[in-house]
Amino acid sequence: MKCQVIWKIDAPNFQKEGMKINTSETKNLLDDLQLDKSLKAPAPSRNRKWLVTAIFSVSVVTAGLVINSVAQPSVAKEAKEVVTHAAAKEPTPVKTMSNGQPIADPVPGNTAAANQVQSPTAIPSENIQVNASGYVLAEKSATVSSDTTGRLKEILVKEGEHVVKGQLLATIDQRVAEAQMQLTKVQLETAKTTYNQTAIRLDEAQRKYQRIQTLSAKQFVSEEQLDNARYTFSILQAELATNSSNIKVAEQQLSIQQQLLENAKIYAPFSGIVTELAAEVGEIVSPISAGGGFTRTGICTIIDIESLKVEVQVSEQYIEKIRLGQAVNVNSIAYPNEKITGVVSHIMPQANRETASITVKIKLLNTGENIVPNMRVDVAFLEKGVVRLSQAQSVKPGSPAAN
Repeated sequence: MKCQVIWKIDAPNFQKEGMKINTSETKNLLDDLQLDKSLKAPAPSRNRKWLVTAIFSVSVVTAGLVINSVAQPSVAKEAKEVVTHAAAKEPTPVKTMSNGQPIADPVPGNTAAANQVQSPTAIPSENIQVNASGYVLAEKSATVSSDTTGRLKEILVKEGEHVVKGQLLATIDQRVAEAQMQLTKVQLETAKTTYNQTAIRLDEAQRKYQRIQTLSAKQFVSEEQLDNARYTFSILQAELATNSSNIKVAEQQLSIQQQLLENAKIYAPFSGIVTELAAEVGEIVSPISAGGGFTRTGICTIIDIESLKVEVQVSEQYIEKIRLGQAVNVNSIAYPNEKITGVVSHIMPQANRETASITVKIKLLNTGENIVPNMRVDVAFLEKGVVRLSQAQSVKPGSPAAN
């Protein structure tokens, strides 16, 4: 829009003195400053429309670039997670030896043993010797107790002591039973004395009855005398039978009381070593639990050293290499220089589903005093008699064969 301003100043009209301006002239000047209403506004230019359109387009493109730059990292992250998840689900290829036998994956924390199993050239599969760890157990073990209830009087053995079969281990106080047995003995003697006296009377009554019978046949005695003799003989026969029963009862009671007194003595059921004393002198012991924790049901525990065996858990992966009668080397961790040999005596016909292993028992052929129950040992199942321990396939704790 153009404004036309026309200034009309006549120099002569200014008064130099006091710079006074004529009023009429001033009015004319103001009128000249007014806009000319007859003039029309020029039409809008087309170049201006294109400029606005261009600015709007640039703004839209810029906003799109900003949004794209913000969303791109999130999309890339999601794509990376999808690829990673797909890679995790992809099955790992199984490595095999040249003979087709699978190679076990390395066991965490036991790289040496894992490398020994994985190496296809270090140990030929036909010469593999399986090693495992287990514990020594006693097949023959007993907790010795008494057959009667009573107070423990004395203990004649100590822990770790060797005992033989039939050796006296402990005794129980049976003073009451001894008194009862003495009373029964007196009753038995009385019953025997009474029986003997009755037998003598019966013998006399029998002879008298027979004599009266003879006289009665000749009518030298009355029938009343004959009846009295018969009655006396019958009474003495019954009394003698009663006395005989009393003797048998007293003898049975005496036998029972003698057995009770014998039960108060505890003997070793077999030869072995006393591994534990479970009661003290003065405590009440009983063959059954009386409850409350004040009664002991066992006095001591004995194990037979000759029955020691080793029990190990062998993984199903290696059980095919184990057979009955297989030679085994046993190495005690506590006494590594002590050489112990054994043979596989039993392979359990049932597996443990939790550990995927089978129990194998080994009979020890030679044991020393140092080998005791519950001791941890390492065993080596020999595939061949000449195989050395250095050629063995290690099955350490934590590996599949040891679980």
